[in-house]
Amino acid sequence: MAKLGAPLPGPWDLPVDYSNADARVAHFAKEEAALAAIGTRIVRWQRGDGYALYYVASFKPLTLRHIRVGDAWAVEEALIRGLRVSDVQAMLDRDARMRALFAATR
Repeated sequence: MAKLGAPLPGPWDLPVDYSNADARVAHFAKEEAALAAIGTRIVRWQRGDGYALYYVASFKPLTLRHIRVGDAWAVEEALIRGLRVSDVQAMLDRDARMRALFAATR
């Protein structure tokens, strides 16, 4: 059974001037760099027009932290509580295989 930790802080928490296109692009670049720095311990679920992103903070005990990027989509806490380590590991393995597949086609 997983638990939900505090949201992961990052540039996605900073205010953005949406009337300034250059500021939006710069903010998006900061968010992407921060996500890349986190690495491959991110699981996601499709929600609305985007994804709910969670960082796997630990496997023992299984703890996920919400990443409030973009529209900050989230999943239900019951979904998080019902996760097993094997579920999360399968998601991470699947994402690694997809990255490898598309990296090989470049």
